[in-house]
Order: sequence, then C-alpha cells, then structure tokens
Amino acid sequence: MSVLYILTNNDSVVNLFKQFKANQGLPDVRYVEASGTRVLQLAKEAIHKGARLLNHPLPNIPNAGDNPFKTLVISGEGENETVLHFQSVQLIEEALRVYAKAAKNRFRAYSDEQLKEYKSFDMELTLNTIQSLAASLRGSDNK
Repeated sequence: MSVLYILTNNDSVVNLFKQFKANQGLPDVRYVEASGTRVLQLAKEAIHKGARLLNHPLPNIPNAGDNPFKTLVISGEGENETVLHFQSVQLIEEALRVYAKAAKNRFRAYSDEQLKEYKSFDMELTLNTIQSLAASLRGSDNK
C-alpha cells in the first residue's frame, strides 16, 4: 500500500490522532504551524512528486476559503514522480485560488469561539474522510 499521511495546521487533528496512534493502520500526521494556504502549497509540492489527494481541499460550503485550518489526506508521495494525478492538481490549484481570494477579502481577526468552531469543522471533515477510506478498504478486502 502507498504511503498515507495527514497534512494539517490544526492541532486538534494532531491531538486526536495521537490518542489513537496505538491503533494500527492510522496514517501519520504531519503538523505545519502555518496558514491554510501554506498547507495547500505543501500539498501541491507533494502532488508534483507523485502524490494524490484523498479528500477534497474545499468543503462544499459558502466561504470555504475562510477557514484558517486545513487538513488534507494524501497518498503516494514520491512513489511515481513521472506521473501527475491530474484531478489532484486541478483540486489543489482551485483551492489555492479560493484561499487567495478569501485572503484579499478578509478584514477582521477571528474570535476564539470562531477559531474553535473552524478547528472542529476541519477535524470532523478529516474524520469523515478517514472513515470513508477505511470503509472502502474493508469493502475491497471482501472482494
């Protein structure tokens, strides 16, 4: 199986996965103390080294680029640097455009409560992705 890891700037995601790290099969978590835009840029670099995104970088909500926390599930970094996963390239480029546009329009700082809500939302999306991946792997084992 290819390398699977989580790239995040959300310390709540890091703490959650540390609690369950004893369980086998959980992906490594790479924490970046940086903006959501930087997480997307690092993902783009990984994609250009042969990785692919396993979750959509933008949730299907209005103002998706407003969330300062970004968590991505990535597979296959460096496994095949000669082949780009075109859909991953498209998704990450679009996410970077959305985040750049949101940054231009952001005029205020977030309250502690808003930051807490954004962290929680990002973590929930990540857990849903991991659960979906696990279910699809279990399904492919039954075939």
